Amino acid sequence: MADMPAYYRVQPYVLLSGRVDFTLSEHVLSAFVEETNDGLCRCEIVLENWQSDRADMNLLENRQRLDFGMDVELRLGAADDNSPAVFQGRVTALEVSFAVAKTPTLTVLAEDQLQSLRMTRRTRTFEEMSFNDIINRIATEHSLTPTISGGTEARDSVSQVNQSDLAFIRRLAGSFGAEVWVRGRELHVEPRKGDAGRPGSRELDIQFDHHLRAFTVRADLAHQCTELLVTGWDVMGKTAIAETAGESVISGELNDGISGPAILKEKFGEHKAQLVHTVPMDTAEARALARAQFAERARRFVVGTGTLTAGDPRMVVGMVINLSGKLAPVFNGKYTVVRTRHTFDRENGFQTEFDVEGPAISR
Repeated sequence: MADMPAYYRVQPYVLLSGRVDFTLSEHVLSAFVEETNDGLCRCEIVLENWQSDRADMNLLENRQRLDFGMDVELRLGAADDNSPAVFQGRVTALEVSFAVAKTPTLTVLAEDQLQSLRMTRRTRTFEEMSFNDIINRIATEHSLTPTISGGTEARDSVSQVNQSDLAFIRRLAGSFGAEVWVRGRELHVEPRKGDAGRPGSRELDIQFDHHLRAFTVRADLAHQCTELLVTGWDVMGKTAIAETAGESVISGELNDGISGPAILKEKFGEHKAQLVHTVPMDTAEARALARAQFAERARRFVVGTGTLTAGDPRMVVGMVINLSGKLAPVFNGKYTVVRTRHTFDRENGFQTEFDVEGPAISR
């Protein structure tokens, strides 16, 4: 992908119900947007709120301009209202602040469409349905369009016990190695595509000595294992369940690098772990769970956090960055972005912070 311009004027654009509100956009003092791979992106926009006789300067005189549940979008980048959106969601909170000799402010807080799932807590049981079917049903209940890969095995009974719909979907998704996120009104529950990141995601080339203002990266064996065992009891078949997963689960993501499990085995010997806080009901569920949990551990062998030299709205959770450069050759390679934080203020301009993880270091 092409670099962002070395120098450009940043202009935040605030869209309400799909249309640019130029008055709000001109009065943005600061903003941040944060997303993690757990899903649920949040946004905070702080605006000047001068009280005057001009209606367009009294931003919260009534709720006609801004209201709870209103669709809000924030775009950051070059001064162009066609800049990429860094946030799309709905207004969940409004706050005003007044102090002597200080600019009065209006703060708009918003969350993406997963907010509805977070606020809905239930206890219920699903009979003779697959995880895929259950998630489809919940998506429909929240007027979301689902895109789901995996979790197609039928289950005798699945219970949601005093859980929010979001926590419940995350639990189901985690059992077959999928992640949960929304784009607009599309609910995605899909596994990563190996070293390609999330389905439909892009790849961004970043050089240690060119694109990064700061970067810290660490390879850590503390939570790695060479084999993961999941046990349970097949009620229908009346047999014990024991399924294992190993390095082959992430072999396609190593890009000729060496994984944490491989280094652990070479330097410290075999280290087998067992998942004990779940009770799979059949062999298929246990196998999927073992593979998903082993992959999750292995992918966090290398973790890093950094700040780009210039804010980039293209940096999103789930995308892959290809890190290169002379500063740390052992850490060159592909990483998946698992957290982003886009910020803007009038002093520092537009900045992008991010966290990454990866399963291997260079040989």
